[in-house]
Amino acid sequence: MPEPRIWGSKISQVGSKFHRARLTTRNRAVITQADLTGTIQKKVFDLHSVDADTAVFAGSNTIASVVFNSMQPWEDDAAGYNLEVTTTSNEVGGWIGGHTYRVEIYYTHLTEGRCVVTFEVAAAPLLGA
Repeated sequence: MPEPRIWGSKISQVGSKFHRARLTTRNRAVITQADLTGTIQKKVFDLHSVDADTAVFAGSNTIASVVFNSMQPWEDDAAGYNLEVTTTSNEVGGWIGGHTYRVEIYYTHLTEGRCVVTFEVAAAPLLGA
């Protein structure tokens, strides 16, 4: 996997969030479903909570439900993404405006082992609610 990065975004405090990334190996080869084993785990942390190192949600997805075998178009660049994991408002007990959430996606590559993709999303408060 190339140098790990934290994917950041600012979101509305309502609705589901779609975390997208391009998964590649250390040699920048695009990862497909066949390159992975097990399940994809997700942990969500509220970094503004009193107990920020305890997940407010933890769950898993099948590889086929979140990893694409071909690149999907997106607005970030022409290359696209091959991972999309959804976090619903219900999973986190409602997004709290003004809070930042860390979403950690764990997967196991057949030759590179356990890897993580990290997202931080800042929930903007609704001013007119």
